[in-house]
Amino acid sequence: MKTKIISILLLLILSGCTLAKAPETLVKQEREVIGIYITSESMLIQGTVLDTNDSSQTYALINKYEKNGASYVESIVSGKFYDSLMDVNVTDERVTNTFTAKVPVLTQTSGVVIQHYEILKTAEGNFVIGNSMHGIGLNGDGTASVNFDFSKDVEVNGLKTSESLSFNIEYVPINRLLSLKLIELNVDHTKLMETDMMETSEVNLQEMTQYILVEEERMSSDGTIVRNVSAYTRKQNEVIEHMIIRTPESEVFASPDTLRFIP
Repeated sequence: MKTKIISILLLLILSGCTLAKAPETLVKQEREVIGIYITSESMLIQGTVLDTNDSSQTYALINKYEKNGASYVESIVSGKFYDSLMDVNVTDERVTNTFTAKVPVLTQTSGVVIQHYEILKTAEGNFVIGNSMHGIGLNGDGTASVNFDFSKDVEVNGLKTSESLSFNIEYVPINRLLSLKLIELNVDHTKLMETDMMETSEVNLQEMTQYILVEEERMSSDGTIVRNVSAYTRKQNEVIEHMIIRTPESEVFASPDTLRFIP
């Protein structure tokens, strides 16, 4: 698993906001919804402080903070997301924060509910798990999606405006990965080397390598073996990257990763 931390520094002149009341299960103080936490575990204690150093957790949040008299926005994304994007749009009338992403789940998985929780920011600046929102049951054969929207009215220099935070998550069925091979070919398409990539994410290409094949074997939910092959032409002095979704550590989520082939 990898943690992606994307910092978006926007000079905002925003001050003041209407904060949501804390749920009864939490310490009674004003808190602000800033993100979404995703898990397949059935039990999660509300009020738990989020450990942002644990990249195995799947969450996305947008954090506002003050520094040297200016306001900034930082988006933090971690866990099983891929094709993810946090978009921040600022106008005089509205501030819109939208996170879109995909989460891979095993096609063999069924009867599992994915839980969604709010991430709140305390007055002390801590990130904590908030209210539970609606979950999604996996049937193993189709895609599913969720959309969560939070909005509030704010006042900037005496003018009223609005601010929204949206999360659009798509759950994508992925076949279980059985084998992953890198095949190097020379200019005459003769095979030079075959490398097992199941346990590694990086390899140095041979000097004579001109073409690269990435061969994946996966097992569908009905037991059929599916083979996919991606082809690349070697580019001198450029690292070639190939996105792969590996066999998961759990039985629900799969793990996005990037293979790197170095000249």
